[in-house]
Amino acid sequence: MAAEDHFTQLLVTATQNGDLPLIKSHFPTLPPSSPILKAIALASLSSHQPEILRWCFSQGFCLPPSSLNSDFYHSACASQSPAIFQVLVENGFDLNSHNSEFFGCGTALVVAAVHGNISFARWLLENGQDVNAGFSCEAIVYAIGGENRSLDMVDLLIKHGLKLQGTGAAIGAAEKDDVTMLRLCLGNGAGLEEREIWWLVPMDEGDVEGTALYRACRAGALASVQELVNRGADLQWKDERGRDCVGVAREMGRLEVIRWLTERGLVKEEAVRVRELRMVDERNWAWKGELPDVFCVD
Repeated sequence: MAAEDHFTQLLVTATQNGDLPLIKSHFPTLPPSSPILKAIALASLSSHQPEILRWCFSQGFCLPPSSLNSDFYHSACASQSPAIFQVLVENGFDLNSHNSEFFGCGTALVVAAVHGNISFARWLLENGQDVNAGFSCEAIVYAIGGENRSLDMVDLLIKHGLKLQGTGAAIGAAEKDDVTMLRLCLGNGAGLEEREIWWLVPMDEGDVEGTALYRACRAGALASVQELVNRGADLQWKDERGRDCVGVAREMGRLEVIRWLTERGLVKEEAVRVRELRMVDERNWAWKGELPDVFCVD
């Protein structure tokens, strides 16, 4: 067993170094199911060696027609390599039949969106990845709300047929106060009054869903509030705690939003003045560790 492990490590190291001639000279006659061949194929993914992966397939290596949470698929996705995926597709790999509950719960397309890798996403979409199939639709979540959020990625997904209705795309764009992205989403099927959970922001009890305008008011995303109000979005939508858009903006202390709404006659000025004074008084009393009863009554 020790000799076999040593031999496997020798071939894995050769794979990592891209030394296909060495692999060919040492590889014994083994069945395609050999753990050694599988180890070489797996190492070819992590070391970005498409020609060695191609050689593995020529030796009879094969993959199941579908998978969930496969180490092989994880390594292929982590490579973010069109060259690696080209070899896979050439050997019958169906891009829409493999999924993972890791890296954001999705497919290679989701990985591309998480990392903002436009070229990888484009290759996948041009080579058969269905943007609406299975977990792939999660790509829009990261394209709009992730650390590497990208208008170009969103545009690419839309051009390849992404159905935005029901994804919460406009909600995410509004909460990020990205008006350009918000307009792109609304212009391509995202609903103005859609109510969806938006996963990539911290939420308190009672904030588990909301319209784009509600979430923009809650976040203090003034530019998005202006855009949505001008488009006729409903300020009266209420969450499960009974707060409408204005109410949640008040509770979160989003005074710029409240002032803008007030200037347009959408909020009573008296209510705004009372809320602002209350906020000042609450801050003045905070050092005592408790608020007087008058400030604890809505």
